[in-house]
Amino acid sequence: MATNGTYNFVYSLPGYQGGTGLFSIADGELHGFDHGGGRYTGTVKDNADGSISFALTLHVPANMPPVQGTAAQEVPHERQMSGTFPSDFGNGKAFEINSPPGTVWVEIKRIPIEGTQRWFNNLTKGGVRRSA
Repeated sequence: MATNGTYNFVYSLPGYQGGTGLFSIADGELHGFDHGGGRYTGTVKDNADGSISFALTLHVPANMPPVQGTAAQEVPHERQMSGTFPSDFGNGKAFEINSPPGTVWVEIKRIPIEGTQRWFNNLTKGGVRRSA
């Protein structure tokens, strides 16, 4: 499957907060997370025209503020999203995803596996320094 890989994403809605996250795709299954604590699971399918169909579930922890600016819910819940991504997930170009009650702007870019492994190795072997 052409979409197999690891990707980073940035999302935002004008006038409200945004965030970042990572997801991986292996044989049509997607698993990921964002900086706010949301987890993503779902499926993707390569289409003949190059676009990518998706069906995702966002697993939202309790009290996580939603990107649309509505009130956070006190209990964990799930949000369903489906639609079509552009070819190669837009290759870093912004596009909209319908996520009621509005739309969210998203930029997605594939992370080369070599870079991902170097980053992971640095992180797990103490290569990342923290200020005191």
